[in-house]
Amino acid sequence: MLLGSHAMPLLPLPQPRATGRSIGIFNAVDAQERTRTNLLMIRTIQGTSTDVVIVHDSLGFGICRLGLGVPILWTDIHNIEDFRRFTESRSQPLRIVTKFPNQSEIFLAAHAIRNYRLLYQDGALEAATQLGTADCIIDLISSGVTLRENNLKEIPGGTILQSEMQLIGNRSRLAADQTRYPFAERLRDFVRELIERMDAHFTAQQHYNVIANIRGESAGDVARRLGEFTDLRGLDGPTISTVIPPRGVAHGMYAIGLVVKKTQIYSAMKQLRRVGGSGVCVLPVTFVFEGTTDRWKRLCEELQIPFENDEWKTMPRPFSSDKL
Repeated sequence: MLLGSHAMPLLPLPQPRATGRSIGIFNAVDAQERTRTNLLMIRTIQGTSTDVVIVHDSLGFGICRLGLGVPILWTDIHNIEDFRRFTESRSQPLRIVTKFPNQSEIFLAAHAIRNYRLLYQDGALEAATQLGTADCIIDLISSGVTLRENNLKEIPGGTILQSEMQLIGNRSRLAADQTRYPFAERLRDFVRELIERMDAHFTAQQHYNVIANIRGESAGDVARRLGEFTDLRGLDGPTISTVIPPRGVAHGMYAIGLVVKKTQIYSAMKQLRRVGGSGVCVLPVTFVFEGTTDRWKRLCEELQIPFENDEWKTMPRPFSSDKL
């Protein structure tokens, strides 16, 4: 699975066979802008739909912001208050092109901006001001390079919201009783595995696996020496095992393994040398699975369903599944 610019290695997942959409990945702006009925309801600007639940709120890609872009030639406009005064001074409504009319109207109303007309357009909006079809734009902005290439600029106070890709799900189906919706238990298992794999991979991206050899009188002696340095304690302590020496070679070599944050790798390397470490190997980490899955637990609490899987068949479902 390729997510943004990061390749996420995933083992084969069980594939759900239900018709319709029970989970989906959406940009936070899109999730608030659009409404979809039937199996999946996307958040609308009037509030969060009762049939939508956020499964994962930070997928680490698609990071951007929804903001206002005005022509660079508008040199007298330095912030959103200047923009408001500028719109009031015009005899004609300001033409603002956007793909997000709901969000735009809320933002403009909050800043008492009334003399405008929203225009809807697909595709690249930045060219609209160059073509003379709009005066300014409200669009998704990432680095701001495209804005500048089209002689547009952002202004302080002109950011409507920050956005990132989120995984959302259908509350009805995720909380459904197995007897009402036969696919429910498989769907929950699938979503839990998906959450665990993603979080384990995101955690792993921040760490390296370090393997090294070190001489010592005993495993306890090696552990004490490593414990003197914070960067050599690993996640829950180092793994220490005896190295079987060649025939005729004195015993006393141990192999250690520990997981170190990427930001601490060089300081950990220097500390290993100080305690006599050698043959240090640094390897990438694919997954780091924790003892519990807090994100899944929070989702269960949000859905009002039991946290343990083996309770599904015995406990009643608090959520009505008439929509299924």
